[in-house]
Order: sequence, then C-alpha cells, then structure tokens
Amino acid sequence: MKSPSARNFWSVKSLIFYFFIIILVVIAAAHFTELESILAILRNIRPAYLVLALALQTLTYWANARVYYDLMAIFKIKPLIKVSELFKCSISSLTINQIMPSAGVSGNTFVLSYFYRQGIKWRDALKIVIFELATYYGAALAIFLLLLFYFTFSFTEKISGIFYTFIFLGIVIFSLAIAAILFIGTRRQLPAFLRKVAGWKPLVSLERRFQTMLTELRLTEEENSGIISWQFLKEKKRRALAGPLGWQLLLTLFDSLTIYLLFAGFNVKFSLVYVILGLMATRVVALFSFIPGALIFFEGSMIFFYSLLGVPAGMALIVTLLFRFLSFWLPMPAGLFYYKRLSAAGPDTADK
Repeated sequence: MKSPSARNFWSVKSLIFYFFIIILVVIAAAHFTELESILAILRNIRPAYLVLALALQTLTYWANARVYYDLMAIFKIKPLIKVSELFKCSISSLTINQIMPSAGVSGNTFVLSYFYRQGIKWRDALKIVIFELATYYGAALAIFLLLLFYFTFSFTEKISGIFYTFIFLGIVIFSLAIAAILFIGTRRQLPAFLRKVAGWKPLVSLERRFQTMLTELRLTEEENSGIISWQFLKEKKRRALAGPLGWQLLLTLFDSLTIYLLFAGFNVKFSLVYVILGLMATRVVALFSFIPGALIFFEGSMIFFYSLLGVPAGMALIVTLLFRFLSFWLPMPAGLFYYKRLSAAGPDTADK
C-alpha cells in the first residue's frame, strides 16, 4: 500500500506542478544568454523608473484580483474570498497563462478548481470564470476600437497599413472570442461542452468533478436563467459589469505604462498611444503561438512593431527584454509557489 506522501507525489496536482517546473527550467536554460543580457541592462536604467515599472506590474495582479472579487459581489457568490487571496490566485493564474498560452483559458481552469475547493459551487465558479474571460476579451475589443477611432481621425499621428491590419484582426478575433465564450456559457451548450471535455483522455481523472458540475447545471430554466451568457446581459444588472471591465482595461494600461516608463528610464520619449498600439499588436501575434510564454513570437513581434513606430531597434530590444523580465520571468517563482500552495488550499487553509 502506498504511503500518503507517495500518493501525494503522484497526484494529478503534483504532476501538473512538476510539469510547470520542468517547462520553466527548459525555458530558462534555452534563454540563459537573454537573462544575462537583462541583468546587464538593469545597470543602465534609472532606478526610480525601474521601481515604478515594477510597482505597475504588481498592480496588474491586483487589478485581476479585483475583477474576480467584483464578479463574486455582482453574483452574490459565497463565500466571498478576500482580495488578498485572489491576488495570490491571480499571480498563479497569469503565470499559467504565460506558460501555457490559451487566451486566458488555462489560467482560469486553475481558478475554477481553486474556487471549488473554497466551497463555491461549480455553477457559481463557472459564472465568475466565464465572465472574467468575457470582460477580458471585451476590454481588448474596446482598446482596438479606440485605437481604430483615434488613428482614423487623428491629424497629428498616422500609422502604416500593417497596423490597421492588426487592429482589424484584433477586432475580429476578440469579437469572435466574446461570442464563443458566451455561446458556450448558455444553458444547453455548457453541459454539452463539459461532457466533451470530460471524455478527453488526459482529463479522465477529473471526470468525477465534471460529473458533479453537470449535475449542478441540470436546473430548471427559471433557476438557470441568470447563470451566464446572454440571459444575464439582457438584464439591467449588465451595467454592473462596467466595474470588472474597467479593471481589465486598467490591467492593459498598467502593462502599457510599464513599457512607457522603461522607455523613459533610458531617456527615450515615446507616445503612450504608440506603446499601447505596439503592445496590442504583439498580443494578437502571441495568440497564434503555442510556445510557452509565446517566447520568440512575443519578443520578436514587440521589437518589430516598436521599430516600425520609430524606436531604434536596439532600444526596442532592450525595453522588450526588460518588460518580459518584469512580466514573465520575475513573477514565475511566486506564481508556481502559490500554484502549489493554493492547489492544496481548502476553505480552512486559504487564509493561513
């Protein structure tokens, strides 16, 4: 008979954690020269700007935590988890999204499981996760529409056709993403989707949880009317989503301000609007990458876009490497640490 420690070592959660560790080690080994370059660059930036950039990156996790908290408050979901715990959960979630690119789905899968362990019903946990994704896609769509409006009617700043292509591509992709997530979240489609997922061989060990989820979702139409999707958006309560949507917009703004400050730290004057444009175009490219962290795709795209916008290629490289260090490499250990801790956390242990 296996000892408890042996069973814990070979558990699904532990194996996933070890998988993340292996990926991180492989990525770090493959990009060791890049990390050395980053450390050398750090000596040349003005310290105050670097500290501010680091603070803004910390605020991205806080903003993400507020999205979850506000959604729980909107739907009156109990227990209402503290923002401090959701902050830790957000670090893990965004770290997983970096390691396993999936437009936010991989990280939210972890969040869904975490909520369930905290005593939240599957039905309620799904509400939060689906609307978190919907507001994330909605914020990205809003930014692309604002960029299109700004550059179409601006007389002082013009962009090349390639940026218009990526703006339109972003509008199409995120519009389809919103439609897809809300369609999957309907009363009929969600159970069907979960049944298909439960039958996927790598997730057979999680089948019992999916069956519990399906049981909870077999509700009457009246009980189910406010679960997720279009029904909720038709109600007056949809205005409450302005809060989570605002936090999602702030999340992108914090990332953009981080890049802006990194440029300023090297005495490079660069428009914040151009910073946002280059970042959003880069995110569109990163969506098509299945490489952990969209490495190479992300860096190459950001350097390319900022160079097209007038930044010297060398400076674009330096700022891109520093931004990736702050947003990808630096939070990785904390993200994996909280992943391991929160994966074992129950209602009585989460706040300890």
